[in-house]
Amino acid sequence: MSGFAGVVSPDGAPADARLLERIAERLTFRGPDGTHITTKPGAGFCFTFLRTGPAPQCPAQPCSLDGRVWVLGDVRLDGRDDLRRKLEQQGEEVDGNLTDEELILRAWRRWGEGSLADLTGDYSFALWDTEARDLWCARDLMGARPFFYAQAGNRLYFSNTLDTIRCAPDISTALDHHFIGDFLLQGSCSYPERSAFREISRLPAGHALRFSNAGIDVHRFTSLPIEQPLWLKREKEYVEQFRKLLEQAVRERLPRGPAAVLMSGGLDSTSVAAIATKIAKGSGSHVLLRAHTVDYRPLFDDEEGHYAALAAEYLGIPIEILPGASCIPYEGWSDSEPRMPEPCHEPFVLLDNQQYERVRAHASVALTGFGGDDVLTGQAWPYLVYLLQTLSFGKIGKAFGGYILKHGRIPPLRAGFRARLQRWMGRSEPMSEYPRWLAPTPTLCIRLGIQDSRAGFGQVYWKAMMRLGPVRPLKCERRCSTNACCAIYCAYRRYLGACTSNCFGKQCVACSRNGFACAQRCRFSVIH
Repeated sequence: MSGFAGVVSPDGAPADARLLERIAERLTFRGPDGTHITTKPGAGFCFTFLRTGPAPQCPAQPCSLDGRVWVLGDVRLDGRDDLRRKLEQQGEEVDGNLTDEELILRAWRRWGEGSLADLTGDYSFALWDTEARDLWCARDLMGARPFFYAQAGNRLYFSNTLDTIRCAPDISTALDHHFIGDFLLQGSCSYPERSAFREISRLPAGHALRFSNAGIDVHRFTSLPIEQPLWLKREKEYVEQFRKLLEQAVRERLPRGPAAVLMSGGLDSTSVAAIATKIAKGSGSHVLLRAHTVDYRPLFDDEEGHYAALAAEYLGIPIEILPGASCIPYEGWSDSEPRMPEPCHEPFVLLDNQQYERVRAHASVALTGFGGDDVLTGQAWPYLVYLLQTLSFGKIGKAFGGYILKHGRIPPLRAGFRARLQRWMGRSEPMSEYPRWLAPTPTLCIRLGIQDSRAGFGQVYWKAMMRLGPVRPLKCERRCSTNACCAIYCAYRRYLGACTSNCFGKQCVACSRNGFACAQRCRFSVIH
């Protein structure tokens, strides 16, 4: 993705030129195809360009139609033709070669905030009105593009790269204890608006932000609707409709130049690769497609490399297989570039970076099959809601009653009823107990504002499978452990001011094993 950042002041205060240079330097890894620093009355912007396609892109941002409203962001729109036709119906003359940024500006000029709901795709961007001194920001419905912001007095800093905001001298780098607590207990933060830093916020997916002299207002501008079921005459029509939508999705993401496919040999990524190959061959550029995969043999009987190679051979595209058996968990964490601004629990991040380096040497766009399982997993709850809204009680009895009679069980609603029923019946989950590793460390609960640590903390946080990973840049001053589990434990106790000389040596406190053996048995279970 391209990189962007900005600082705006509704009172007209000029941006610091040296700060903008430092921010642009932090953004260079995102955009190797051009760097631009721009100042406007009361605002300063940085943009680094990454050429991806297939739609036309604006290589120099911010850009404007009238010199008043300027757009800055990373945008890839779906449904360009639909948006263009809607604008033409309003009397706009729209060229088919308009960039996505120009389409956003035209829609904003026509409908204002109401245009945001018509935008589909992957995007995060900001619109600055130089006359009204008004800033509007938006992030796509699925959250495919990040957006961070922080307010200091009458200034707002924003970017799609968290580290750039940390360049601002008036933004604190203090950690957010809720974010860190969530990460240590479940591997991610349950609050979509939080970041790892207390004064830097994340704009949630499908939300818009407005900043003016009146302050900040964040609100949702779109959401996923519960759509009506698709009724077709023949079963083959469902397959044809699905294939049509999948091909459209791939086509709108496939660049005209080189492209990579992260292919496992499974159904999802191989289907994407097959469609991409078909589209590329139709345009005469099939030689620019290349598949990439990781093979863990002989560490275990990993069949992904074998099946990915067979699929690539059938499709007629080259494939690069990266051997991963020799990669040690958490290897290269101190050397990874660019450094991650927030903690991550992926032990094989070095292997991921090596694969991305191989992709980058060939292409700037990589297609994947990630998320296919989630989309196609059976879920009857939306259909049930639709039938209830339309008062179709006969169809409820026929569809759900027929399923129960045939399978002897309730269809997979996946709405959380089972967990709620268990809590109502007083059944506690095995993971709902207060973690023993936090028992001697009440400081965390105090900082989080939880009075009864043994009751409160478990109820608030201990609801998901406990997963743990290194927390950068925390480190025990005694360097007492090379074991991932105990090193993390010790680091966080040190952060809370509770580290002692007895940091459990090199052994996991749960199973008294060392290194990877502990990870295999306890799932990084210093909290087992």
